[in-house]
Amino acid sequence: MTRLLIVLVCVLSSYALADSGPQLQNLEVTRIFNDGGESYYIEFNNGSMPGCFSNRGGRLLPSNPRFSETYSMVLTIMATGGIKGGVNYENFRDDDTWSDCEITGFDLRP
Repeated sequence: MTRLLIVLVCVLSSYALADSGPQLQNLEVTRIFNDGGESYYIEFNNGSMPGCFSNRGGRLLPSNPRFSETYSMVLTIMATGGIKGGVNYENFRDDDTWSDCEITGFDLRP
């Protein structure tokens, strides 16, 4: 399990992204919603995604080239109760909807 976590951290941390949320001592997943298709709306701690819906959530879309790895990390964060790091995302608009931001990965720290 530890090896898998280390590999996922290395892969996801190296992904070039537009925005990064603040580094949190305990980044937690608070909610996941499925839209009935293949994408998910995922919410984290308050303030983890500035400029996104409620400053805490965004969509994880299947068009993300690292969709499987990113979703696996979301499940790992849930299973461990939180992890030190931040969310990487792209901010597309500011109309206060779930689609404001797309989650692209994580910037995790030891």
